Amino acid sequence: MTLHTYLAIVVTTLPAMGAKPPAHKPESPGESLALIIGIDGYEAMGKLTVCRNDAKALAFTLVEGAGYSAKKVILMTDDSGEEENRPTFSRMQRRIEQIAALAAKDDTVLIYFSGHGTTVEGQGYLVPMDGDEKRAIPLAWVKEKLEQSPAKNRLLILDACHAGSAAKGVGGIAPSLTAKSTVTMLLSCAPEQSSYPDKATGRSIFSSFLTDGLAGKADTNGDKKITQTELMEYVRKRMVEWCFKTSKTQTPVASQSIGKDVVLVRKPGASQHVLRTVKKDFEKCRRLLLFEHSRIRQERFKPMQATDFEVWKMAADTGNPEACCLVAVCCEEGLGVPKDQADAVKWYRLAAEAGNTDAMVNLGRFYDVGQGVSQSSAEALNWYRKAAEAGSSRGMHHLGNLYEFGNGVPQSSPEALNWYRKAVDAKNTDAMVSLGHMYEFGAGVSQSYTEAVKWYLKAAEAGNPDGMTTLGNRYEHGGKCVSQSYTEAVKWYRKAAEAGVPGGMYNLGNMYFSGHGVEKDRDQAVRLYKQAAEAGHKDARKRLKELGESQ
Repeated sequence: MTLHTYLAIVVTTLPAMGAKPPAHKPESPGESLALIIGIDGYEAMGKLTVCRNDAKALAFTLVEGAGYSAKKVILMTDDSGEEENRPTFSRMQRRIEQIAALAAKDDTVLIYFSGHGTTVEGQGYLVPMDGDEKRAIPLAWVKEKLEQSPAKNRLLILDACHAGSAAKGVGGIAPSLTAKSTVTMLLSCAPEQSSYPDKATGRSIFSSFLTDGLAGKADTNGDKKITQTELMEYVRKRMVEWCFKTSKTQTPVASQSIGKDVVLVRKPGASQHVLRTVKKDFEKCRRLLLFEHSRIRQERFKPMQATDFEVWKMAADTGNPEACCLVAVCCEEGLGVPKDQADAVKWYRLAAEAGNTDAMVNLGRFYDVGQGVSQSSAEALNWYRKAAEAGSSRGMHHLGNLYEFGNGVPQSSPEALNWYRKAVDAKNTDAMVSLGHMYEFGAGVSQSYTEAVKWYLKAAEAGNPDGMTTLGNRYEHGGKCVSQSYTEAVKWYRKAAEAGVPGGMYNLGNMYFSGHGVEKDRDQAVRLYKQAAEAGHKDARKRLKELGESQ
């Protein structure tokens, strides 16, 4: 089940709007209840862009990473399919009243709001989706309702900002922190500051750190508990680091409630649902060759990332190696997070050190080409060999590459052939292409064009991108391997293009442009060149420039 699917089917046990809350009979002492509100689509004020995402991510984290019951986490967003969970003025008030009243004496109540905040005569207000600066819910009223709650612990978290260029964080909300209260408050920024979004992730910086902390990262002493003090300190430290890195200023503001520190989360960590989703997605990526071939990731990997990234990140933060590998791909390709090769290395290393062989190979690849780290053939060899010795056919293939071309090791065609054969025995289709090359050029083996074509064909029929383009190339130009056949060339280039291979798109474009094997069609050729160029194919970009076509 994905994050979006999960959020769509959360069922609340709160009574219908307007109904009097029944007497609470707790299942066990010390339950946690949460009301999560996120508003982007304001009717009378400027629209926001990250508040719904923040609210949904927090609700998901509380249930799947912090051990909250799904029946006790109420999510209100302006795009909710349930009318009573759309945060209008009246519905917000009723939900706040209800969740405060439903708590038992040993319970913890958490209210989170992300949206517009405003200030009137020095007093802070929260703006509902149908509100404005004159129709808003007084923060003092929200605090009063929480203070009246039977709950033992009460936490109010606000990630609120003003609209437009005059945004000044939460404005007049912060001064109320000085008042004596039994409600702990955590605000995203100080007065006269902005609460910054991260355009790359579609989240607020503050709320991203908040959810990370609740999912387990705030457990700095490793006691399997997260207290409100630990959470606040974790968020504060991360914000200081972010501000130093970006040269921006945003200082979270916190108050401590009367009494001892409160445990917000017990035994943080990914749920079994999260771990099942990670395993399913990881195996799907392996089937689609997404760890081997970055050229086809954008099309095939992005849909999974769009729905499941929060799941992967949560599991990765707990050290799950498969999740670390998935997050690393996101960092490498810039999918859902800023493109950052150093971060990709960090996540691949965590997964590799935990025994994930796909991560070992990709970490070796980064060292091989100096991507995100200083180039080191010795480190590349180290990680490829570790993977190969652990049974990875990808590791075996990459080791063969090092020996074939003498990168970091003495060049040895027989040793390359040895590793390619081992990888082929393990059904590695990249190794089939490499073995075909060895036979075609007689490297370490008696030259055999028949054997070369046999391995190219096996790889191509198994869906290998390089196998398809190599076979297409041999048919296009003819020679000792096969007789020239434009029809066969078009067939294999088309299969490669349909599989999302930029080289297949470019070569098929050439066939349409020249009219070889297909009817000459300049427009179709240009469309294919543009697809290849968009996927990063340099020759396609050059060709478009020569034709005077925009990319």
